Amino acid sequence: MGGAALGALLNNIPTAWAVPFAALLAAATYDMQTICNADPPGYPTFTSTDLLTLTSPTLAQFHPESQQKFSDLITTALWYLFCECSSGTQPTPPAGPAAPADVPSITPGISMTGPILPCNTRQGTGKHIQTGVGKNYEPWGDERFSANRIKVPSGATQYQVKATSIVGGTHHSSIQVYANECSNPSDTIGSEILLGTIASGASATYTRTIPAGIVEIGAMGYDSPYNGAVEDDSLFYELDIFCGAVPGTTTSPCCPADQYTQGVLQQLLMQMQLLQRYLLPFGTVASTAHTGLTNQGTITVEGLAGVKVAVTTMPGSLGQEISEPTYFFDVGFLSVENTDGLIQQTRITSANQVWTPRLMGTASKIGYSLHPGVVVTLTELKPEP
Repeated sequence: MGGAALGALLNNIPTAWAVPFAALLAAATYDMQTICNADPPGYPTFTSTDLLTLTSPTLAQFHPESQQKFSDLITTALWYLFCECSSGTQPTPPAGPAAPADVPSITPGISMTGPILPCNTRQGTGKHIQTGVGKNYEPWGDERFSANRIKVPSGATQYQVKATSIVGGTHHSSIQVYANECSNPSDTIGSEILLGTIASGASATYTRTIPAGIVEIGAMGYDSPYNGAVEDDSLFYELDIFCGAVPGTTTSPCCPADQYTQGVLQQLLMQMQLLQRYLLPFGTVASTAHTGLTNQGTITVEGLAGVKVAVTTMPGSLGQEISEPTYFFDVGFLSVENTDGLIQQTRITSANQVWTPRLMGTASKIGYSLHPGVVVTLTELKPEP
C-alpha cells in the first residue's frame, strides 16, 4: 500500500486530527503481508511533542519514538482493515487514539448561539445630595428622571436596571433604586417604581416587564431613609431595554459570525475597554479616601483612573483670584510615579479638584507636597467596572 491509499486511510479512520499528516506519507509504503503476520501494535498515545516532531524534519532525527508512534498508528489501522485471524474470533477494531489536549481543532463547528443584547441602553451616574432641609439631585436637579430617560423601541418587552451604590453619608447605609416609567415624554416625572434597596458598595440587577403605553424609561436612586441630615450618595447604573427576548437567555441567529473572527473581535474589545477605562474614562468610582494629609508624603496605589483632592483646611494667608471656581495660589502639588520614576505633576489650585493623568493606570505612588497649614483629603478614583 502506497502513500495515496495511506492518506485516504487517515481520512477514514476515527482520527480527524491526524488527517493533516497524510502529506508525510507521499513516499511511504507498507507491506500488508508483513503486517498481517503479527498481532497489531495497538494505537499509541500521542503528545503535542510527537505531532510537532512529525511536522518538523529537523526534529525528527532527535525523536525516533515519535516516528514509531505514527508507524504504529498506520499499522494498527491497516491490520484491522485487511488482516484476518487464523484462529479464534476476529477482534473488534478499537477506537482511534485521542488527540493531545492542546492540538488545534480540525474544522470545528461554529457556535449557533449568542447572548441576547438590548435594543436600547444607557449608562450613567446619579448623585443625590441632602442639605439637611431638602433634597437635590445632580445633575438633573428637581427634574430627576426626565434628563436620563431613554425611548422604548417598538417591540420592547422588558428592561433591566443594573445598579451599584456608594453611600457617602453616615445616617443611613443603603440606597433605594427606582425606575421611572413615562407614558408622556413631556412629563417631568412619570410613574416612580421602587425596584429594590441595595447597601453601600453593593450591586444588584432588576428586571421588569414594560407596561402598555410606556414610551420612556429612566433610573434613579434615593436615600433610605430620609432624616434631614447632610448626605452625599451616588448611584452608578446601566439601563437596558430588551425587544422580544428575555434578558439573560441566548438566541440562535441564522448566520452567526465565525468563532475565530469573534475571538479576534473580543480581543479588540478588551483592548478598547482598557483604553476607555484608563485613558478616556467616562465614569469613575470613588474608592479609598485618605484624610488629614499635611506637609509632604506618598500614598501607595494600583490601577487607578485618577484622584480627587478636597482641601479641608485652607489658610487665610494664601492668595486667591476671584473666578469660577476660585483660584488659589501656593496650595501645593500632586504627583504620580511608578518604579521608573516621576510620571506627571500638577498644581492644586482649587478647593475641590479632580486629576486624571493619561498614565495614571501605571502609577504605583501618589505624592503630595502642601503649603504649611493646608489639610487635604485625597480620594482614589477607580475605573468603572
